[in-house]
Amino acid sequence: GRTGLAQLIELSAAGSVGDGFVAVALAGTLFFSTSVTQARGRVALALIITMAPFALLAPFVGPMLDRVQHGRRYIMIGTMLARGLLCGGMAGAVQHNDTLTLLPAAFGVLVLQKAYGVTRASVTPRLLPEEITLVTANARCALASLIATTIGVPVAAGIDALAGGHETGAAWVLRVGTLLYLAAMVPGFRLPSG
Repeated sequence: GRTGLAQLIELSAAGSVGDGFVAVALAGTLFFSTSVTQARGRVALALIITMAPFALLAPFVGPMLDRVQHGRRYIMIGTMLARGLLCGGMAGAVQHNDTLTLLPAAFGVLVLQKAYGVTRASVTPRLLPEEITLVTANARCALASLIATTIGVPVAAGIDALAGGHETGAAWVLRVGTLLYLAAMVPGFRLPSG
């Protein structure tokens, strides 16, 4: 806690829970709520709209973020805020069955996840206590994220089931995911500046 590594681990875990909620909501709306024949087309459309631009932009995210030397904690906080806003937008898109809004928002969440990961990797070395290695710190972040996601995904699935499944359930999962992303900003504000 004295160097800020604990807050970074909390921030990573909280963001992972939000990511899990988004994954559950998208899986329920895009892929599992339709017949196999319709799902094939939706999967192809989702891959084209989300993964193709992501594959083109991903190599530029790291170098772009490397240019920012100070204020990286604000970048991490900003990615949580932006993911929360996009998640809220996706909730409305799912509720109104608006695939043209939903898929670009999902793409935005993917890009922001990548931006967060690159920024976290650049912040971690300066938050290390003397007795912890970089490998240990990264392992702790990964383990906390894994545990948080393992707990969050069944909770998201439960919310989906309680809300009635399909579009209504997915919209509620995304609304709760929005709140989780916004709450995830709190450990970010507790990170040391610099």
